[in-house]
Amino acid sequence: MSSAKHSFRVQNNITYKQLPIDSVRVGPPRLNAYKRLLGRFYEPLFLLRVLGQTRGQHTVGSSDPSLEQETRRRRFLRNLAFVCDFTKGGISCTAIGLEDSETCYRFWISSNASVDKIVEFAKNALSRLKRFTTITGDIDGGQYKAEFTGFCLDFAISRVKKERQCLFQAINQCYRKPGSVRTEQDQMIKDWLEPILEQNDCLALCHYAYVHRKSAIRIIGPKAQDEEKLMGLQDRRSPFALVIHYIGRLADHIRAPSQLVEDTYHLSQILDSYQVVAIACVPSVPRPEPDNLTTVDGILNRMLKKDDPERLQIKNSLLSMNSRSQCRTFEGFMKQYEKCTPQVHAEVQALDHFFRLNLSFVGNDRYIACSKPACLCCGLYFKHHPARMVSPDCHRKVWVNWSPQLVKNPVKGDPEYDLQVKVLNEMTSEIRRDVIADILGHSSSSPWHPDSQTAISDDRWSRVDLEELRGHTFRYSIADGSLDTEATERSTAKVWRTKELKTYVSDEDYDADCGGVSLKI
Repeated sequence: MSSAKHSFRVQNNITYKQLPIDSVRVGPPRLNAYKRLLGRFYEPLFLLRVLGQTRGQHTVGSSDPSLEQETRRRRFLRNLAFVCDFTKGGISCTAIGLEDSETCYRFWISSNASVDKIVEFAKNALSRLKRFTTITGDIDGGQYKAEFTGFCLDFAISRVKKERQCLFQAINQCYRKPGSVRTEQDQMIKDWLEPILEQNDCLALCHYAYVHRKSAIRIIGPKAQDEEKLMGLQDRRSPFALVIHYIGRLADHIRAPSQLVEDTYHLSQILDSYQVVAIACVPSVPRPEPDNLTTVDGILNRMLKKDDPERLQIKNSLLSMNSRSQCRTFEGFMKQYEKCTPQVHAEVQALDHFFRLNLSFVGNDRYIACSKPACLCCGLYFKHHPARMVSPDCHRKVWVNWSPQLVKNPVKGDPEYDLQVKVLNEMTSEIRRDVIADILGHSSSSPWHPDSQTAISDDRWSRVDLEELRGHTFRYSIADGSLDTEATERSTAKVWRTKELKTYVSDEDYDADCGGVSLKI
């Protein structure tokens, strides 16, 4: 192919656009410096996405457990962000920064959308928590937790219903094939799971998930691990692992409000004088567009030095990858231009807001809480930004919809523009290094995992006690809405070691995560 004009491949009446290989001097050069900067950022990002979306395991932001007040304050902000995130997916993702102003403490809240609705809820939630700290005399803490949990659950009912739907679909996938129940253990697991499908009350189901989150691992965990050992690099999670995960996710709707109430006692000074303020949504950069310079040679010219000794090897390896994938590598790259709808993520909005206004963090703790782990680009933005922020939790996955804030005056000498040039150039350099290492085989994408993460500590052993399985049947009283177990949770099997069993599910791609046909709710 000797022309930069895009070619097309037709298969099954579907037309696929191809990435040209050689550049020719046809069409205008890239004269706009801002568009050139953004184009050079998105090109390697799109290529990295095609080479493999998952770039490593979840990472957890740094913290010092010895700083009890800081740890408790971060947990409070993180749980507050969680209860504000009212629907599944990224649309209501919430980020919160806590300012220490001269007059009061100020909760600055940003969201991918619906920020006004979230701010109003946060005001009501904090007001309820503040009232709890002023109550004197005899008080039933358990009753207050229950009332506050119900308040939070009502706000997030859409999210809870979708998580319940995903749990039900995962359960239905566990033993869907005839003859898949082969052992007594399989039968007991199936019997333990089936009554959950009859549960229509969301609050009761969340309570059940919270009470049984660890017994779910003891019962289902070994089966989930056995299945996952047989899965390929890009396979999704085992349905048994997803069952454990969604039980953990539903349990969070009990855990987070409960911890908010507990931490309120220790953070009462913050609630003595505070404000809740929305961070206005900021415009994103325009969608990148391919042009006559969007070719294999053109991309490599921008990624490598002119005399790079590995240039030919990199090009040949990339062409070989595309050939082995039956042209899907280059087709996938071009599709990213169509899929990309840039958006400034909530945590980036919060970081930029604090930095632009030179706001002071409480305790000089440069921490932004977020209801979801950061994507790869958000993690890189925090890393390379001069604000010296606390590294966020990150799922290390490439989402091409990421965007920096649009600079209104993109000319050299403008402080916002100069800052964005510096940060994007450093991000671009790191993404390019990952792309080159992947192409040369020095590294590769990691096994697929969804965006969000649930880790439940549990004792692991060599076998599952069937008598214990029999003791954990689900019983729900319609009369009073209470939950009970017919036996106390106990462990009778031999313990080999204690370890974190982590299972995952994506919050950004709802249909792909749950799979199958939607269940009626």
